[in-house]
Amino acid sequence: MLIPLRCDAPLYHGPWGTIGVIALCIVLHATVGISDAVESWELIFGEWNPLQWLSSALVHLDVMHLLGNMVFFWVFGLIVEGKLGWWRFLLLLASIAAISGCIEQTIMLGAQGSSLGLSGVIFGLIAIAWLWAPENEIDVLLLLFPIFRHFDIKVRTFGLIYLALELLGAALNDFAMSTPMLHLLGAAVGAPIGIVMLKKGWVDCEGWDWFTRHTGTPPPRRTATRMAPLQAPAPLARTPEPPPDVDALLRSGGTVAAFAAWSRRPADVPADAAFRLAARLVAEQRWDDAEAIAGRLSAAPDPGNAVRLLHAWVLVQRDRPGAALEQLAHVVTPTPAEAGKLALIRDEAERRRAANPYELA
Repeated sequence: MLIPLRCDAPLYHGPWGTIGVIALCIVLHATVGISDAVESWELIFGEWNPLQWLSSALVHLDVMHLLGNMVFFWVFGLIVEGKLGWWRFLLLLASIAAISGCIEQTIMLGAQGSSLGLSGVIFGLIAIAWLWAPENEIDVLLLLFPIFRHFDIKVRTFGLIYLALELLGAALNDFAMSTPMLHLLGAAVGAPIGIVMLKKGWVDCEGWDWFTRHTGTPPPRRTATRMAPLQAPAPLARTPEPPPDVDALLRSGGTVAAFAAWSRRPADVPADAAFRLAARLVAEQRWDDAEAIAGRLSAAPDPGNAVRLLHAWVLVQRDRPGAALEQLAHVVTPTPAEAGKLALIRDEAERRRAANPYELA
């Protein structure tokens, strides 16, 4: 089982809607969830009650059901609410729950039973996150006893894995109404809503959405006029594009988007902003990306001790101790704090070079 822990997608809005829904689900489970009153909140098969389309998403069967849903909802709620803001996010949740509940209850009019839980809505959010932020990475925990692993996985890969598992579960149940089918129903409702919001321009994914990154969808063509112009129009002067605001992307928690902005126009990013981005990448142990920035900064005529030390540490982590020692040789008149860092990096570089004198450039 893959358990999502967090995502590096940039947040342009606070997670107030996500927190509010989680708090409401917990309160309801602590009150109506432990009594027979929960039956009045469930989505009952064999009838048609619009109130149940929303209420059934807020109550859960037991503590494990609640806990599992809240973990997934926290991660994917942040991805989607971070691009929408709380009130549009809550409207989106209500739309997915209402449409899914209506379809489910309509299909099951002649049946008996009931359903409850937020998982259908969560799969709708997974489908939307797959469309809006496919390249962002999720920090996940793999629980497959006795295997326990912790690693990063892209949103698109995570979504495909879970949708494939639900499709397999639905197929094994002959596509009868079951938990996998309810999850797939939520995804089927969420995906077109996410597409419409993208196409209408109601959400800004900064060119990192699925259509831009994977299909290269060109802008719509204009119908050519039959009348030839009398003369060729003068070329329009292009307004210079402002330099990428790496610091703004970093403040929103988006190192992926910030590094992508730097990669597109590295010469236009101020050196101090690029250094802060490199330091953030070092903290996240993204050594390849950090070296791309630190290497460019250290190639400047006078990069300074801070850049030299940062670049040397990245080189050590990439098993290039010789190159790291070359960087340290250019550190001049270090402050006491810089001298301490220099000694630590030099010791580690010399230790690694002694262990393995062969170094790949």
